[in-house]
Amino acid sequence: MIDTKEEPLAVPVYCYSYYRISSPSQAKGGGIMRQVEAAEKTCDENGWTMDTSFHLTDIGISAYHSKNLDDRAALGGFIKAAESGLIKLPAVLLVESLDRLSRANIMDALELFIRILNLGISIYTHYDRIHYSKESIQANFGPLLISITIMCRAHEESLIKSARTKAGWQQMVERMKAGGVGRKSIYPPWITIENGKPEIIKSEARIVREIFDLCIEQNMSYSAIGRQLREKYDRNYTGSMLGKIFHKKRALGIFSPSDIEEIQAYPAIVSEDIFYTAQARIKERLNTGVGRGTKKINFFKTKLRCSECGTAMRMNRSNTSSTYVCRRKQELRDCSQSSKLEVGSFQSILLYALSLVGTDDLIGKSSSDKLQKLGKALAVEQAKLDEKRQRIKNLAELVAAGSKTGASMVMKTESEIQEIEVSITALQSELDRLQSPSLPRNVQYIFQFNRRYSLGEVTKADQEPFVNALRKVVDRIVINSPVAAEQRTLVDIHLVSGVQVSIVVLKDYTAEILKDGTRIGRHIMMKK
Repeated sequence: MIDTKEEPLAVPVYCYSYYRISSPSQAKGGGIMRQVEAAEKTCDENGWTMDTSFHLTDIGISAYHSKNLDDRAALGGFIKAAESGLIKLPAVLLVESLDRLSRANIMDALELFIRILNLGISIYTHYDRIHYSKESIQANFGPLLISITIMCRAHEESLIKSARTKAGWQQMVERMKAGGVGRKSIYPPWITIENGKPEIIKSEARIVREIFDLCIEQNMSYSAIGRQLREKYDRNYTGSMLGKIFHKKRALGIFSPSDIEEIQAYPAIVSEDIFYTAQARIKERLNTGVGRGTKKINFFKTKLRCSECGTAMRMNRSNTSSTYVCRRKQELRDCSQSSKLEVGSFQSILLYALSLVGTDDLIGKSSSDKLQKLGKALAVEQAKLDEKRQRIKNLAELVAAGSKTGASMVMKTESEIQEIEVSITALQSELDRLQSPSLPRNVQYIFQFNRRYSLGEVTKADQEPFVNALRKVVDRIVINSPVAAEQRTLVDIHLVSGVQVSIVVLKDYTAEILKDGTRIGRHIMMKK
């Protein structure tokens, strides 16, 4: 007699391999590659199925301070996914050693270890070939004692290393206080210690002194200074780099090992008078707008976008003029945007265009019919939400019984609930906007601002109120490259109400304003 019984299909075990190194420099030494090769070999030997849908690599993230458990870290994200039911089971988390998971104190490390096992995920360490699982530890607690010993040792090693690092840092600080030399990494680019003492690199120091001069004597912004240095020296000085030069005391030769301690560690390259004058000039320019005039105040910040790359159009200031240019094109030079717009003239055009648009278009025709439609749509979505939530409750018993199908249905329904909630939020936001008593006031403020701007009566103090009013009415203003030789730029103003206004700006800043393809106005720049 032939046995026709089929052998049961083997259930695949899904393997998730986690790699971690403490610093990026360890990657150069092959730390990650060593772990990857060992993981692949272990996976093959055990017949596990490697699931690479999760990128489980943490580089330069501390396990001593449990930073690798943050949601943004690979391990933290994996655990969150497992808690949400997104990890295929049965599963094994493959690590080189338990110290890859945690180097925290034993109570926190053990809590993490047990937390992973309780999620139905076993842990395999390919360094010592130990396989930890909830079932095996319940049957024999010996491996648990081994894991506790390993985690204790890992924490002690990190504790000793941390203490040594702090002691080494403090010894360096004391040595520098006595006139000695510190680590190379603490010195700015214009200082060298190759000869055993801090010395000024004259060519580098000259550039830094020029930066201070451009700020104080020519009242240049960070972007203007960065542009001039790039053109003159082919150096890329970002706003962040310039901010450190102006606001940290490195140009005065001061090293700050802590927030309350300062050491005169190397020669100064500018005087205190120059350093603090630059800070005062920056504060004056940013906070008071003195000497700018309306042409140098960005009243449309956050709203201007480049159509080519989608990044913001930035305002560049100089003594002679201020212009709007694409931020990406200026910094990375990989955008094809060709529009370059004089701020004063362009802001006049935008304000004039907004003044031509009717109040109904700016606000949105809040007729009772539209409000009724929104209310009806909101009621429909709310009914859908109630139905989906009830469905979740009905599936609860199925999930409690261990049904994988039930769990899958719950996840799908929860995803549908999230989509409905997003729709409800958008509908409610539009309903609130149309019913808001402040909306007409914002529109009226924009109209009044246009009149004051044309008379030259607005100041820096008007910037924030105008930007806040504009935010309620304008969604975005898209700057397009010109398509004809006589054009300077093409503009699309997208209103929150859904209405779109287009502007064709010519070389002389004459502008045609259109709505629905029909011209509604023409802006002509007055010659001064």
